[in-house]
Amino acid sequence: MSNLRLHYLPTSPFSKKVLYVAKHYGIDAELVQVNPFIPEQRAALRSLTALGKLPVLEVDDSVVSESSLVVETIERAVDKHQFVPKEPNASAQVRHWDRVLDTYLIAPVLEMLIDKFQGKAPATDNRAKDKLYRIATIYTQLEQQLKAVAGEGGDRPTLLGGAITLADITALSILPLAHLVKPLSDYQYLSAYIEAHQQDPIWQAINSEAEAYTPAFIESVSNAA
Repeated sequence: MSNLRLHYLPTSPFSKKVLYVAKHYGIDAELVQVNPFIPEQRAALRSLTALGKLPVLEVDDSVVSESSLVVETIERAVDKHQFVPKEPNASAQVRHWDRVLDTYLIAPVLEMLIDKFQGKAPATDNRAKDKLYRIATIYTQLEQQLKAVAGEGGDRPTLLGGAITLADITALSILPLAHLVKPLSDYQYLSAYIEAHQQDPIWQAINSEAEAYTPAFIESVSNAA
C-alpha cells in the first residue's frame, strides 16, 4: 500500500469520519495531530492545503482533502466499498445523507460551539435562530429515517438499514457534539441509535482520544478569540 500520512484534529467530526474508516480497515498511516487554532500549526497545514481544512491525507506525493473524498480514497486503496457502495441507488442515498449532515448539522454545531468556547454571548439574532432551526430539522429527519428502517440494522440500527455506511459514520461523528448545543433527549430513535453505536470499540477509541484532547483544544480556541 502507498505511504499514508493523515493530518487530523481529534475533536473534529470531519477527522473522526476518516479515523473511523482508517481504523476499521486497519490502515497503517502516520497520524499527525494538527490544531488549526495554533498559528504555527495552521501555517504548516496551509502549506499542504490552501484552505487549511482538516483532515488531510498525504498519499505518496499527492494530497487529498475533504473528509468524504479521503474516505473514498482509503476505500479505493484497500479495494473495498463497504461505506460508499458501488450500487448507484445505494451510493446516492449514502452521499445524500453525508452531504446533508456535513452542511446542515456539522457546520452550525461547530460554529455555535466555537462561539461558546470563545466566551461569546449566545446570539439571539436571526442567524442563531436559523442554526438552531437547521439542527432541529436534521434531528427530525434522522428520527423519521431511523423509525422507517427500525429493525433492519441488527443489533445496531443504521440510517439505511443493513450495514453501516458513510452516512452513519458522518452522523455519529457529530451527534455527541450536537447534543451539547441542542439535547437529543426528545428523539427516541436517535438517542437509541447513538447509544448502540457508542459500544463500538472503534468509536470508543476515537471518542476517548477526543475527550482527552478537548481541554487543550478549548484553551487554544479561547486564546484565538
